[in-house]
Amino acid sequence: MTARRPAEPNRRAFRRFWAATGISLAGDQVTTLALPLIAVQTLNAGAFAVGLLSASRLVPFLIGSLLVGVYVDRLRRRPLLITADLVRGVALLAVLGLLAGGRLSLPWLIALVVVVGSLSVFADVAAQSYLVDLVPPEGLVTANSRLQVTRAATQTGGPAAGGALISAVGAPLALLADGMSFLLSAALTAAIRVPEKARRASGRSMWSDVREGLTLTYRQPVLRALALAAAHSNIVEQGLLVLLAVRFVGEQGHSAAVLGLALAVGAGGAAVGGFATSRLCRCRPPGWVLIGGEVLAACGLAGAAVVTSLRVTPTPLLIVTFAVFGLGEGIGNVLYATIRQGMVPVELQGRAYGSYRLVVSGTTPLGPLAVGGSAALLGSSATLLALAVVAVLVPLWLLTPPVRELSLP
Repeated sequence: MTARRPAEPNRRAFRRFWAATGISLAGDQVTTLALPLIAVQTLNAGAFAVGLLSASRLVPFLIGSLLVGVYVDRLRRRPLLITADLVRGVALLAVLGLLAGGRLSLPWLIALVVVVGSLSVFADVAAQSYLVDLVPPEGLVTANSRLQVTRAATQTGGPAAGGALISAVGAPLALLADGMSFLLSAALTAAIRVPEKARRASGRSMWSDVREGLTLTYRQPVLRALALAAAHSNIVEQGLLVLLAVRFVGEQGHSAAVLGLALAVGAGGAAVGGFATSRLCRCRPPGWVLIGGEVLAACGLAGAAVVTSLRVTPTPLLIVTFAVFGLGEGIGNVLYATIRQGMVPVELQGRAYGSYRLVVSGTTPLGPLAVGGSAALLGSSATLLALAVVAVLVPLWLLTPPVRELSLP
């Protein structure tokens, strides 16, 4: 398989889309830090209120992905992306307006965060679907590789840069920067002039369209394997993060900064994996590249769990395991998106991704819940060893003939 570069004007269009995505992702890192700080410093919010605020941004992803996928398939995706960016930017600026007028309250803040989260669902599903309008099938691996590198770069440097910005100018002005980033992203998307591919009008009820997306995703063997493997991996990863906070920081007394460094190294590994994926797919079958990436990710998660279960965790080894996990995760993220975009008809892209997000995001809380209960009964060390066993089982979802024999354009 070769990963050719898209022809003009698609190349210019993708660059604008890529830049818009990167700007929004960088702004999101600022908002993630700024909103809780505004709640604490301005509204004197306690721990429960801050948790409720953070959850209110994520809830729309759990309950809205399926329905959003239907609308994304029925409407033009570029105007959806522009509208989502504009409304999110205005919502964040409204926080500042209420703050300046002395009228900001926790209910107002939560309501505006729900608006931002809901529009983020639209933007996420529409962006995944819109990419197939900008990039030909043979260019999807390269395009997704670049997007993965950008995503990993913002995860690596974003928290530090966001923290520095907040320290320099304060949380409200930092939030202003994020609001303006959404407006800039909307302007870049508006400058894209590539026509969207034709889609059939549905003419059916919303629930019939939802069922069609679910049926495609979970009856097609490759798409089903991708969704189940991603959900399994996410459950393990989120469970591991809870146990790292409990054992590595709480019980063993390591600094939270060291844990943050390990996570940053993992994000850096994801950038390397994303960058390398298109090259790997030129010389190896993409199915086996995906399986290899998932094996790396599983070994990294299992290794981190085993290392942390020791009486004293060797910090350098923990960092290495996160680098291995990130490398595999970067490869997997690129190919999960590329395979799904290449296999799904254009008129079903939104519903297929919404169905995928339903199981991947909806099952994520199982990890923290399961390890929390297990650690209370068995202790954190035994739970970490059990989690390591669960982690190494993730690649088994992909060891099927349809995935192993997978080919891309």
